[in-house]
Amino acid sequence: MALSGGARDTAMFEAEACWLRRALDAFPPGRLSPLLNLGSSSAVVRAAVQPWIDGEVFCPLRSRGVEVVHVDMRELPGVDVRADLTDAADVLRLHALRPNALLCCNLLEHVLEPGRLAEHCLDLLPTGGLVFVTVPFSYPYHRDPIDTMYRPSPPELAELFAGARLLEATILGVPGLAFSLVARENFDFREAAQFAVVAVRKVLTEGLPEGTLLNINVPAKEIKGVRVTRQGIKNARPVISEHIDPRGKPYFWIGEEYFNTNAAEGTDYNAIELGYISVTPLKSDMTDHRALTAIETWNYLKDAELLYES
Repeated sequence: MALSGGARDTAMFEAEACWLRRALDAFPPGRLSPLLNLGSSSAVVRAAVQPWIDGEVFCPLRSRGVEVVHVDMRELPGVDVRADLTDAADVLRLHALRPNALLCCNLLEHVLEPGRLAEHCLDLLPTGGLVFVTVPFSYPYHRDPIDTMYRPSPPELAELFAGARLLEATILGVPGLAFSLVARENFDFREAAQFAVVAVRKVLTEGLPEGTLLNINVPAKEIKGVRVTRQGIKNARPVISEHIDPRGKPYFWIGEEYFNTNAAEGTDYNAIELGYISVTPLKSDMTDHRALTAIETWNYLKDAELLYES
């Protein structure tokens, strides 16, 4: 879409805005505020040309009391701070705003050094800060003022933001499946690969509910069948060992030591132990919805109780 008045050519699709809303809703306001909207464009684009941007993303944030700062390298109506994310001096100015979260939407394909921009994004945030990134995956050439045709896959994006922990990756419009062979040695992927073909064909034919990922675990023994399961619970502790790399520098290998697993009937662990492929539907929303009612008395804490200890 070509937009007049210097507005960006890139269109944030409505499905993209809906995905952002769902991803943002998973975190409390304190984890998000202040939030920098990088490459924000103008208020006209956000509210009128592509009204789903304001309706799905920024209106819900405002209603939750999240402070949003719109940042763009152009001086446009509705831009709070004019800054170039590839300029170290501007990054320092933005760092002074002490953001807890960033929106980096449809920017990486418009810079010559996406790795540098990603590095600057991480430099802006404290430990535990959040970056919400969207990029085109299959989209034609579009200038703004350039398009490098950078179309990364989720693993490539994870590598670009090295040092950050990936919480969720989604290709909008493409169902998500994750396959694992439950084995520590003597890996034989033949039966797992055969089932992967069956699973992909079934999902492409029947589809999945919006926002659902299938986590599929295949046992490394004779397969008796397939079971739809819920997540089990594993009890483990990290095991950290120090080693020396070929350049003589120390590095730390992080592993796990298992105590036990919850292999109750209906769980993925139980299915694997019995020789069944487990298929577990997952969502990225980690909210304990049943507990929302149980702790609703927190809504009525008084200011005095918040500020002073008894």
